[in-house]
Amino acid sequence: MRAIKSTIQLVLFIGTIISTSILIWAGFSGKQEIFPWLLSLTLTLAFVNLMLNQYNHKNGRIYWFIAGIALLSLGWSTFLLFS
Repeated sequence: MRAIKSTIQLVLFIGTIISTSILIWAGFSGKQEIFPWLLSLTLTLAFVNLMLNQYNHKNGRIYWFIAGIALLSLGWSTFLLFS
């Protein structure tokens, strides 16, 4: 179980780095239509990774709440991007 959690955290970390890099590229290249989606994706990946790191912490429910809000934000920005 610990190996699976570590693998998921590594994938989330790499995804956060890649999405942050693409977010910076979109900011400099003037791709404003995908900027909100990339920002939501970056924040969602970072908060889910943080939630997994603090899973058994006494304030773990706060991280669940923040990760849920980030997922809702990602869903909303995806809807706006494709509508």
